[in-house]
Amino acid sequence: MADSGTDEDVVIDIVEEVEESMTESIRTRGRKPKKKDHYTMHKVFHSVRSENGKDYEPHLIAIGPFHRNAEALRPMEELKWRYLRHLTRRNPEKNTLQNYIGVINGVADQLRSCYCAEQVHMDDGEFLEMMVLDGAFLVEYLVKAYTGQNKKELDDVSWNIPLLRRDLLLLENQIPFRVLELLFEASDIPVLVGLSQHRKDRARITLAHLAISYLTREKMEDLPDESKPGAVHHLLHLYHSSLHPTPDGGGQPTLARVVIKKLKRSWSLATAPFLFVLSCVLACQIPPVTCCCWWSSRADDSKEKKRSPRGIPTATELEEAGVRFRRKEGAMSFMDAVFHKEEGVMEIPLLSIQEASFSNFRNLVAFEQSYPACGSRFTSHAVLMNSLISTEKDVALLKETEIIESKLGQDEEVAELFNKLNLGSYLDYEKHYHLQLFRDVMEYRSVPHHKWRAGLKHTYFGNPWSTVSLITAIFLVLLTVAQTVYTIYAYHHPPSS
Repeated sequence: MADSGTDEDVVIDIVEEVEESMTESIRTRGRKPKKKDHYTMHKVFHSVRSENGKDYEPHLIAIGPFHRNAEALRPMEELKWRYLRHLTRRNPEKNTLQNYIGVINGVADQLRSCYCAEQVHMDDGEFLEMMVLDGAFLVEYLVKAYTGQNKKELDDVSWNIPLLRRDLLLLENQIPFRVLELLFEASDIPVLVGLSQHRKDRARITLAHLAISYLTREKMEDLPDESKPGAVHHLLHLYHSSLHPTPDGGGQPTLARVVIKKLKRSWSLATAPFLFVLSCVLACQIPPVTCCCWWSSRADDSKEKKRSPRGIPTATELEEAGVRFRRKEGAMSFMDAVFHKEEGVMEIPLLSIQEASFSNFRNLVAFEQSYPACGSRFTSHAVLMNSLISTEKDVALLKETEIIESKLGQDEEVAELFNKLNLGSYLDYEKHYHLQLFRDVMEYRSVPHHKWRAGLKHTYFGNPWSTVSLITAIFLVLLTVAQTVYTIYAYHHPPSS
């Protein structure tokens, strides 16, 4: 009986111990995080990394804590210290280490809170040194990029500047943009003052100017007010903000364009009966599913409206359905795609594909997945391009219309890039940036005479000989009809003797 009592006491002790431990965990770990606890520096989800891990890892330089101890990236640490020295020498009295360390140490706790504590294994001194060194390097690097000095500095090594730019736009290779702002404000950079005096507007060259000019390859110098650097988390976030499509959709259409659209719309409707009759004559029979498809599409309209399309047909399939592709000129962003339903034309800005595009695009998707507050515009555009491109034939079509410019060896590589771009990502298909474009395309494709017209154009107007053959066939049919009518008329109305 004594042994039994002892066993019962042990069981009771274990239950109480586990209960106490779980109660403490509920108190400390069961709370919903407050807004101030939301992290702005993220690592790529494991499920996404498992597919293309190399596209999320730096090849030359480590910025921030996640890849700091990688052996292959240690040689670039020397360049960081060299650039820190260059920055301090621009004004030895103001640009001092003591000054830099002081301003960063004042917000060190805020900077550390940007990272998940379990992912940063550094003491306070090491963390502070990393922020000053990496931040000063980025400030000096952006200055040299703006003044064209980076190439000179890197001429004596084999590192590639485009590859370095690729590393600076990785989700896991970032430090808070606030670090750059504080170090830039604490520095005196005479070369920028001199450049400002030569500018037409005499405006002071800011950190935003330097960063945007570098990230967009001098296509932009500043961001709209709603994307000012004060609300930017890091360089990748700033680059993502610069890709936002034109807010007003390209401006209001002119009166001439509206009139032309109306005329094209009227012509399209007027030619529908003719195209139907012509297709019947050429095929010698009415397509058996035409009417059924038309009524079926009408009957299913209510169902279509209830569920938004998850994608659209490929570029080659849309071309067969009568959709034409055209390169959009003057767009602010390569995501600024639009579909003109009245004309059946899809306009997409030029998209240049190179080796670094694989990593660049995937990190933009990963950023939107990690930080939903920034929106999902790029993920939506990735779904659009993935829908349009399935095989190398689709790539060839978009290259022919000058929408895609590829610097890769084969079109299959471009198709593979877009086919795997959205792996592991989430998109709300009921409300995303290209939702209306998807709906308009599917509605246009459901109209039968668009496909008839495209089929006739492809079959009988694809080359001059086909056109001549068609005209000859129509002429012979008309002669046959005229001869038949004349024969019947002569039979019923014989000439008087």
